[in-house]
Amino acid sequence: MPVWIFGVSFIVVVTATAVVIRYSVEGSVNLFHILLSGFLAINLMVCFLELCLYRQRDMMDARKNYWKNRAKQEGVSPARAFMTSRVSWAPNKILAPSFWADSYATYANYDPAYTDDSSCGFNVDIANGFWTLLPTLILLVNFTSPMLPALVVGLIGLVIFYQWIYGTGMYVGSFFVSKRHHLLPWAEVFIYIWVINVVWILLSVQGFYVSLYLVLDQHYGILGFPVTHPIAIPG
Repeated sequence: MPVWIFGVSFIVVVTATAVVIRYSVEGSVNLFHILLSGFLAINLMVCFLELCLYRQRDMMDARKNYWKNRAKQEGVSPARAFMTSRVSWAPNKILAPSFWADSYATYANYDPAYTDDSSCGFNVDIANGFWTLLPTLILLVNFTSPMLPALVVGLIGLVIFYQWIYGTGMYVGSFFVSKRHHLLPWAEVFIYIWVINVVWILLSVQGFYVSLYLVLDQHYGILGFPVTHPIAIPG
């Protein structure tokens, strides 16, 4: 299976599972829930990739050159070369850090910061992988079928979504301050820097908005649950 199909399938399956569980348990669907479930599913996948990056950090420079040369041989961009490569379903292959770390080795052809474990971009992503995996699961579960008080989930959401807004903005700023955009065609800067990161910030702002209302209202009404939901009000 091509890597891009596997990635899209993972996001769709996790999001659809959350929507189906919510409908079967609560009997409703909600646009905020759908969008944030998709966003949190993406971050679950990203956390795994970032942990793989950490495990394989000493190999990034060599793998960057591998994908650069392979892309030239195939006459495509490094990103397309990786995304169209095939992933095996064998457990020792599909979960191998050495395979998935290549997602960042490929991206290092656009931003060489990922070959330098002292760079801002590298450490922001590594921190996200270690720090946000558990909170992402907590938010996804409680946005789907609340188990914790809205105040608790809202506070977790405020911290995590603010971190994503700040961290992403800091990364984009560091990319341009260091003038790495001069090394790339404008189309690649637009797609891989502006589009990806602006979408990430916008979805984080949406999550921050929802989390703020969870804290202020102390119920899950912002996500379409009844105000009288049994776990809506703590105590």
